Amino acid sequence: MNTAGKARAWWMLAIVILMETGSQLFFKAGLGEHGRVLVFIGGALLAMNFYFWPRALVLLPLSVAAPLTNLSVVTVPFAALFILGEEVSLRQWSGVFLILAGSVLIPRESGK
Repeated sequence: MNTAGKARAWWMLAIVILMETGSQLFFKAGLGEHGRVLVFIGGALLAMNFYFWPRALVLLPLSVAAPLTNLSVVTVPFAALFILGEEVSLRQWSGVFLILAGSVLIPRESGK
């Protein structure tokens, strides 16, 4: 794969992760007074993942793409802290760090 193809693959994966994060935020926020609209937006973001996810899979091996999509486990606590104002414990940050460290190793191990 050429450089442009690799960049496109990583952008597709980033979009999938951000849409997953956004959908979680909208679902959580939808539990408040503007529920239906926000839950609908969260569902729409999740549905759009079905457009981007297969395109990322065409460009990346499944053994790399699938584990990296779970980086939303890293992005959601940051979003919950900075956007929703939730507290994140030291134990949770420790888990986020471990997941992030493992995610950095995945593309390196695959030789990509």
